[in-house]
Amino acid sequence: MAEGKSKASAGARPVRGPNYYLVAYNTAQFLGWSVILFQLVQHFVNGGDVDNVWPSVMPLLMYFQFAAVLEIVHSIVGLVSTGVFTVLVQVASRVFLVSICMHYPEAHSQWAFPLMVAAWSVTEVVRYSFYAASQFGPAPFPLVWLRYTLFIVLYPAGVSGELLCLYSMLHVARDFGYFPLVVAEFALTFRIFIIVVMCLYPFGLPGLYLHMLHQRKRYVGGKNSKKKTA
Repeated sequence: MAEGKSKASAGARPVRGPNYYLVAYNTAQFLGWSVILFQLVQHFVNGGDVDNVWPSVMPLLMYFQFAAVLEIVHSIVGLVSTGVFTVLVQVASRVFLVSICMHYPEAHSQWAFPLMVAAWSVTEVVRYSFYAASQFGPAPFPLVWLRYTLFIVLYPAGVSGELLCLYSMLHVARDFGYFPLVVAEFALTFRIFIIVVMCLYPFGLPGLYLHMLHQRKRYVGGKNSKKKTA
């Protein structure tokens, strides 16, 4: 899940004023993910099944998740302070998941997919509104609280959904394009590649989760938490 932030300190008003490009980008992403969340909720309100969510959230899910590739560019050119590698890994993992779901119905035709989309949507609605507001100065404390509290549940839920979506299509994973990729005498099939990706998750989540817990303690915890912003 992408966690970039603008160079303007989260807790201080930007010295040079807001970057209106970032305001526009974050606002557009906020609106897009809000609609995706609405579509997801509407699907179930209308009696939809957990295995048929895909048509309800497409094509907006694809458009706005693929648009997040711009965040890699933001990091490269210095619009945000987050490291390029961090943004690259987080955005690439999401784009990879959506691409998998686009080509393998098995990945989105079960309950893990709406779990993943729900976690992504709520996270992004809060995250992008937080970033947009922060361009004009300290974000309102309720938004700060949501930003540094909801992740406690949403991150594990999102990662669980992602891993289950990948696992559900392993039995039908087929080689294409560069796969199998032959290295020396070893043939890396697409199925093995998916398994490798799944095995990397436990190495990435703890660091990100602990970082967010540290940020929560910094901006939300403590006696003067209401005076702090992030």
